[in-house]
Amino acid sequence: MSDWKKVFAIIFTGQLFSTLSSYVVGFAVIFWLSVETRSAEVLAYATIASLLPQMVLGLFTGVLVDRWNRKRTMIFADLFITLCTLLLASLFWITEPKIFYVYLLLVMRSAGMAFHVPAMQASVPLLAPQDKLMKIAGINNMIHSVSTIASPALAALLISLFELQWILLIDVAGAIIGISTLLMVFIPNPEREDKASPHLGREMLEGLREIYSKPGLLWLFILALATGFIADSIGIGNAFIISGCGISLLGIAAFIIPPIRRMVKTEINPQSDQAIGSRSRQ
Repeated sequence: MSDWKKVFAIIFTGQLFSTLSSYVVGFAVIFWLSVETRSAEVLAYATIASLLPQMVLGLFTGVLVDRWNRKRTMIFADLFITLCTLLLASLFWITEPKIFYVYLLLVMRSAGMAFHVPAMQASVPLLAPQDKLMKIAGINNMIHSVSTIASPALAALLISLFELQWILLIDVAGAIIGISTLLMVFIPNPEREDKASPHLGREMLEGLREIYSKPGLLWLFILALATGFIADSIGIGNAFIISGCGISLLGIAAFIIPPIRRMVKTEINPQSDQAIGSRSRQ
């Protein structure tokens, strides 16, 4: 295996654990709020607090990530998200926190993800050969997609088995794995062409003008933004549906399995008796 493949294997393994654990914990908090309050309004606010900051800040964090050290950005983003998670877990260990504090910590976690995801995406072209960029970018997007799709179902399963404060520690474990793998590799930083570094607002306006000047790119941008928010929201509902189907399947299994066992036992016992009788005659 070549050096760049080893680097990507290390980074992607760590980031898969880190990203998946962060999404699982985020959805677990949302599900806990929904179960405890039994309020659709609380569920809606929690979903917005968990998803909207990342989507809104994601419009601007790319400019900052281009100026910063990618590796440090990912490490500090992981540390910030972990700190928010530990703070939330400590509140649950002390006493059941007010919903407002849960909303606030969901917003802070989502803001941390807004820096982590673009930093990871911006690191891909710096490590892979030019002819492998499409393949590596696809793997990177797959990590994000798998985390987005699998996390609601995993969160629904965990929230039915464990208390929330213990589920929150999964994010801490994922962050430790992610940070450890990042410390093992070197991620270069490209030199900026303009040493003067133009104003941040100017760079963001240039990017928006570039998108607006190309109608196809503008509609693709709007579609991707809307699809991301809607898909994540649907994922929350699907997780509740899946958990409900699981309970129904358990009930069906409990109803069907005992008669089947009796039928199998009835079929096996006569054969066993015949076999025992034949052996005794021999």
